[in-house]
Amino acid sequence: MSVTIWREGGVSARMSGDLLAWADAAIHDATNGAAAEVAAILEPVAAQARAEWYGPQGVVKRTGLSGDIDVIVTANLDKGVVTISIGSTDERQAGKTRALVPSFVHRPGRTARELKAVTREEFFRTSPSLRVGVARVAKPAQGIKPGDWVIRVLSPRASDGKTLLPIYVNKPAKDAVGAKTIQIGATMARNMGRKNG
Repeated sequence: MSVTIWREGGVSARMSGDLLAWADAAIHDATNGAAAEVAAILEPVAAQARAEWYGPQGVVKRTGLSGDIDVIVTANLDKGVVTISIGSTDERQAGKTRALVPSFVHRPGRTARELKAVTREEFFRTSPSLRVGVARVAKPAQGIKPGDWVIRVLSPRASDGKTLLPIYVNKPAKDAVGAKTIQIGATMARNMGRKNG
């Protein structure tokens, strides 16, 4: 699902309803249909990214915000520019640079560990470096309740530790648009001919 943003000065508005139809028509006219063409090409990429973000090779879903991948069409009136991008709509910031959280999301590394409840006997058979202790609070997502003996085990999601945006969004989007460059140009030329003819 694409998102249309209208920007002027320091104000941005996400369009919906009648305004969305008006904004989409204005963007279509201004770009000779190229914006809609590119957005349509990127929609399947966004859908695939949303599916894979929390899939078996992705990350564990906590808030669900970082994996909300959309195609974003922005009309910047001050610059007379329309941009089409694809990415997470999560606007949370983190780190000293206040970068957006989705840019940090990565698969677990090769040695990623997770917590596991075990019997007292298993706990003491486990290497001391992997023992956590007796749980004081419940961790329902990991199946741990107060009083459980807890150890660290290798996560079944242990992987290469790669950041998700380049894998699921950036490269597939670049490849998809690159493969349709001629088609986009033909659409623009055809629409321009209709305007002038």
